[in-house]
Amino acid sequence: MAQVLIVEDHATNRKLFRDVLQLNGFSTAEAANSKEALDYFVNNSNTPKVIIVDVGLPGEMSGLELITHLAAPNKTWKIIAVTGYTSAEDRELIFYHGADYYLSKPVSLPEFIELVR
Repeated sequence: MAQVLIVEDHATNRKLFRDVLQLNGFSTAEAANSKEALDYFVNNSNTPKVIIVDVGLPGEMSGLELITHLAAPNKTWKIIAVTGYTSAEDRELIFYHGADYYLSKPVSLPEFIELVR
């Protein structure tokens, strides 16, 4: 069962998040884009407890659109948005779309682990 779904298009960032999470006892699943993230929910009966979403995902559905899609009122997971966009307006927009938490890149690993817990 994946406790944390990592949705990040950069392989290096996915590996960093995966390695840090697994070293801290979490199981993980990964998606490189929004389509793969949505496919995860179709193809797996296990629901993650945390979804980490890169706001700047490329493709047909941006990270913000994915967050909106995942932020249903009855959701059972928390959404952590990770982004290089750091203005107050960007942060407000990310929360407006439904993220529960916001982390700016480069990510502080202690803060990252604390939010996932």
